[in-house]
Amino acid sequence: MVSIRLHPITTHTYVIKLRLQNGDIRAELKVKEILQLMEEMQLKWYYMYKGCLMTHRLLNWMPNTTRFHGRPQKH
Repeated sequence: MVSIRLHPITTHTYVIKLRLQNGDIRAELKVKEILQLMEEMQLKWYYMYKGCLMTHRLLNWMPNTTRFHGRPQKH
C-alpha cells in the first residue's frame, strides 16, 4: 500500500513523499521474501543430505545373518 505524506520545506511549500512498503517493492521487482528463500535453501540442503544418506546406506549394506566360510560340507 502506498501512502502519501506532505512534508513542509518552508512555511508555504510542501513536498510530496511516497512511502512504499517492502511488499510493494518486492512485488514490483518480483523478488521473494528472505524468509521464504531461507526455507527453500534449507529444504534443498535437507533433501540433498537425505539422498546422500540413502546412497551411503545402500552402498555399505551388510546382511544381518552370518555365513560359513569355505565349501559346504557333505552329509
